[in-house]
Amino acid sequence: MTFQAFQNRVCTSVTVNDDEMLEQTESFIARINITHPHSHISLGVSSVEITIVNDDEATVGLENTTYTVMENELKLYVCVVVHGPLIGCPIFFPFELLFVPTLATAFQGSDYRVRDPTLWFGACAMRQCLTVDIIDNNLIEDAETFTLTLKHPPRGSTDDIVLDPTVATVTIEDEDAAIVTFDRTEYSVQETSGSLAICARVVSPAVSCPVATPFSLTYSFPMELP
Repeated sequence: MTFQAFQNRVCTSVTVNDDEMLEQTESFIARINITHPHSHISLGVSSVEITIVNDDEATVGLENTTYTVMENELKLYVCVVVHGPLIGCPIFFPFELLFVPTLATAFQGSDYRVRDPTLWFGACAMRQCLTVDIIDNNLIEDAETFTLTLKHPPRGSTDDIVLDPTVATVTIEDEDAAIVTFDRTEYSVQETSGSLAICARVVSPAVSCPVATPFSLTYSFPMELP
């Protein structure tokens, strides 16, 4: 920059690149020096900090909002992806997200387990997955569900990262099986007894009481043996 005679203000232009990447606030220092010293001219404020405020935003959301897993698969991966800006590195700083499970008909600890609900994204990461352990309890059950909600952690959230979609519904399908059979292959009763108890039982090689949901049977007597 050059001051002409009688000129009291000069400016220079600094080009700011809009890189379409979600970044944290950046700053740099500009300094001035007198290249041709003058005995009557000295420096006052000789450095200034310039801050570049980010105006980009990115959307981070669940890859799928519904998941179905068989109980004997033992693992489920719930994945989160980064969307736009559509360049190679949309988010230029690390961040973390939090999964919050909600009880429905499946219970954490007995039907599934989320060991670490925190999902960590490094700078430029595009996809990360949460591991959910599915517990195979050898019980015959109806399909069970629970939800996982994606949230910003209490500390470290940023308004520049929009979460959408945020809720995944997980259905655990049961693969266990059992046999319902009469207690005996034949019964004998005295005609004068007045009644007879005919019993059925559930048989499973895995556990002694394998059916965790109620069900009904009907009895019929299609024919009378001679």
